[in-house]
Amino acid sequence: MSTANKILGVVACGGKSSRMGTDKSMLQYYDLPQRYVAYAMLETACDEVVLSVNEQQVSTIDKGYTFMIDLLLYKNAGPMTALLTAFASYPDVGIFLLGCDYPLLQAQTLKDFISLCRKENRLTAFYNQPAGLYEPLLGFYPAEIGSILMERHSRGKHSLQQFLQEQQAFPFIPENVNELTSADDPEIYSTIKEQLTLINKYSY
Repeated sequence: MSTANKILGVVACGGKSSRMGTDKSMLQYYDLPQRYVAYAMLETACDEVVLSVNEQQVSTIDKGYTFMIDLLLYKNAGPMTALLTAFASYPDVGIFLLGCDYPLLQAQTLKDFISLCRKENRLTAFYNQPAGLYEPLLGFYPAEIGSILMERHSRGKHSLQQFLQEQQAFPFIPENVNELTSADDPEIYSTIKEQLTLINKYSY
């Protein structure tokens, strides 16, 4: 794709999911596994979308979805693995990194965020104001950030949270903080699943 002012949406699926005990990207809150729900949401806002996966996940990907495999060079670097693989595979393109474990994120909130990023083209991330923390897996990383992150990786600095703080990334604060809920363990997954079931039950 032409790189001028383009945004690539990356659904980060390749994490170890150690706390969940199973592949988080395959958990189902709606009609499809969450990886595909996130992919569809990004398609409405980004110029191109890819699933970021590890080698073991390749055989689980449904046909019709574009994916990239984590590069060995950036293995075991947490969320930075997906981000640096994306920058290496799609040079000179801004990256919106979306974790696969945000089932309460709303499509309109995502569109508003991407619209802001297109306008400002600056390092920006969702910000959890009560916790005082950025959400690195809900962040926009402009093309010029790629080389900076690669240099940090070479020095063993893999924390995107620390990077966002040091760079004073623009904080995007959603109206509903619940959209930032990360379903990363079985208890949270069950709670969210029950909440969504009730909402669907009484929405008719």
